[in-house]
Amino acid sequence: MSSVVELSIRVGGKPLHIYKDSDADSFVEGRKGSEYTLHLKNKTRDRVLAVLSVDGLSIMDGKLATPDSRGYILDSFGSMEIPGWTLDLKTVAKFKFGDKDLSYAALGETQDTANSGTIGMLVYSEKVKPVPYVIHQYLSHDTYDEVRPRGPYWSKSPVYQNVNLVGSSVGSAGGSASPLRAVSNLVMGQGQGMSSAVASAGPQSSITDAVYGSSKGISFNSEQPATSNNLGTEFGAESTFKTNSVSFSRGYNIQTTTIYYDDARGLKLRGIEVIKNPQIPAPKGNPFPGVGCKPPANWRG
Repeated sequence: MSSVVELSIRVGGKPLHIYKDSDADSFVEGRKGSEYTLHLKNKTRDRVLAVLSVDGLSIMDGKLATPDSRGYILDSFGSMEIPGWTLDLKTVAKFKFGDKDLSYAALGETQDTANSGTIGMLVYSEKVKPVPYVIHQYLSHDTYDEVRPRGPYWSKSPVYQNVNLVGSSVGSAGGSASPLRAVSNLVMGQGQGMSSAVASAGPQSSITDAVYGSSKGISFNSEQPATSNNLGTEFGAESTFKTNSVSFSRGYNIQTTTIYYDDARGLKLRGIEVIKNPQIPAPKGNPFPGVGCKPPANWRG
């Protein structure tokens, strides 16, 4: 199944190479001291919400990530670059690979490194207000010029009415009691010149709980324990990342993505052969890039 939102981890503007282990899980190589960003690309024409976690923590508030955590809104075919942990509506603290013991998970509010080395994303559709059906009666004439009603038929003619949207404030865990379960006071951001957004939503009964698991450890019969899952993400330098409030009504969870990261030795212990200098493949050609043939300069017909 193709993804709705493409997630890549970038260092210096270039996406890190994705490795696969024996369980077909996705891994990237992290190097201590390297700052990285999360790049999102919406591949659909619909607006969606992307809830992101690093080391099991919501990147919006540093608390344990849940399906109800706040996230970023991507416009139709929009993309964005998220540089770090949210500080306020204007700034973030950059993501930086580092020792697990010096990571934000270890030193922050939770002080829990059980999920270090994980980057997760939940994607939600936007709930659309339904168009109510109404019944119209219409008449017809028979051969004796008698007017009689015929059976009703269904149409999708809109019924205009006022609908009160009950919202929750940013960071609130409360939901809406209305049938639409609307959510307001969400946050819109600007990333790399692209339109993006941050949102908050209350509990949704239709949402399946997501479980963020820790990286799978490998045990060895030796004096030195396995050194997989050594990295974590630090609370780096302050950086500008402007955001604004917008509205978004959360629908269904339509995608769950997990990417693990580890250092080269940790990946090798997992059976992954790390490429020293992985190359980004050239883009594939388009078989139908244009219309018509332009003759070469020396063509005489």
